[in-house]
Amino acid sequence: MRPLASLLCLVLTVVSVTAHAAERNNWAWNNCPTLPGASANLNYACDGSRNGAPFRAVMTFISPVDLPALLRIQMRVFVHSGGLILPHYWRLGVGECREGNLVFPGDLTGIGTGTTGACQNPWAGANTITGSYQYDSHWDNQNGKYNRADLHLEIARDTPVSIVAGQRYIAGVIAFDSWSDVDSGTGACIGCATPVSMEFDVIQFFEVPGSPFDRLSLAQDDVFLDWQGGARPLPVSARNATWGAVKAFYR
Repeated sequence: MRPLASLLCLVLTVVSVTAHAAERNNWAWNNCPTLPGASANLNYACDGSRNGAPFRAVMTFISPVDLPALLRIQMRVFVHSGGLILPHYWRLGVGECREGNLVFPGDLTGIGTGTTGACQNPWAGANTITGSYQYDSHWDNQNGKYNRADLHLEIARDTPVSIVAGQRYIAGVIAFDSWSDVDSGTGACIGCATPVSMEFDVIQFFEVPGSPFDRLSLAQDDVFLDWQGGARPLPVSARNATWGAVKAFYR
């Protein structure tokens, strides 16, 4: 992974866009939004039937401008359980109850429409695709409990790819394995049945230096993906995380 300091030296132009009605950032379980099998909510019996067969959250984007030489994408997601304590089932960070049960980038097999169509795969044709993530459960000092998690993601290809404005593309797939000590809810990783909502908050694009947009940021609120019916709305306090908080992730 390229050091953050080096990355910032490559950033010549920064453009921020707040997207609302256009839904430029969007996601679904199983497939791209609007494609067969896609769902905004996932209900699971917590019976171990999907252990080893991860659920896939498919993140997509529509750029408002052409990006002729895209190399990398960074994304941020908030995970919250409606203001209640974040279940141990959703403690997926290093050293936490379900460490190792989140994979990014996940398998793209059967996702989207390939290199043409409604939801294209911009990672196709690369010699290598690399990715990494950081998952942090946050302690709420006011309430004295863990009440949310922040997930930062990065995916990159070794050669640039051209992105066309107005076309939906796959940003990446997050794979969640269902395994816990006891899926019935009595083991160390309890909370599988607890409703949770995840918000796809921001996405940043990095092009080859010297391109028209060396860095483009799309921020959008209320782009939710639900588990067991979801738990909305997310409190405003959950939106306070910054990219600066994860500098160590990119070193």
